[in-house]
Amino acid sequence: MSLTLAIEASTASYSVMIGNGGQVRAHREAQRNGISFPNIGNLVASALEGIGGEHADIGMIGLDVGPGNLSSVRTAVSYANGLAFSMKLPVSSISSLEIMAMEAGLDGSPVMCTRNGGGGNIYVALFATNMPPVMRHGPLKESVCQIAQNFSEVRLAGDFRGEIAELLDAHVAHDTGIKSPSVFTLYEALSVTGHDPARQTALASPLNE
Repeated sequence: MSLTLAIEASTASYSVMIGNGGQVRAHREAQRNGISFPNIGNLVASALEGIGGEHADIGMIGLDVGPGNLSSVRTAVSYANGLAFSMKLPVSSISSLEIMAMEAGLDGSPVMCTRNGGGGNIYVALFATNMPPVMRHGPLKESVCQIAQNFSEVRLAGDFRGEIAELLDAHVAHDTGIKSPSVFTLYEALSVTGHDPARQTALASPLNE
């Protein structure tokens, strides 16, 4: 069997999901600051063991490359790259911002997705149909206003949704309630677009950098 492995580590939890044919077969999750936290390799091994699979059964590896907690994203990227290299597989990379936009759905008004960039800065990206994503990194007010200026209506996902809704007083801002990227959405995305050459690389890189 050829399994798809999805890894999400840009949030407070490390999550892995394994399945095939678009069907989820195993899911493991652990808080990265937990006393008994296993490493990503152990989470993957546990998920495989739960379905009677082996590492050799993995035919696709995909992960959230951030932005997010930098040390966690680096850990996930290092693990995915090592596994991909040993199995001679490419890695499919999807940003945490795009994962949230996918969960919100791209069939309505544009989706503005944000992550905390530290030091008073944010990562913000706007996703809309029939146009490439627009991304900025910098102070919240400046970055958000630059991206939103050409749109009268946006949906918000990620960090600082309340602050951004107040800032965009000339816009209609809808809170999607989506706080962070989901490994479930990542897995669904890999099932649909994981074989897209534009997403596949020999080595993934953290988007924070």
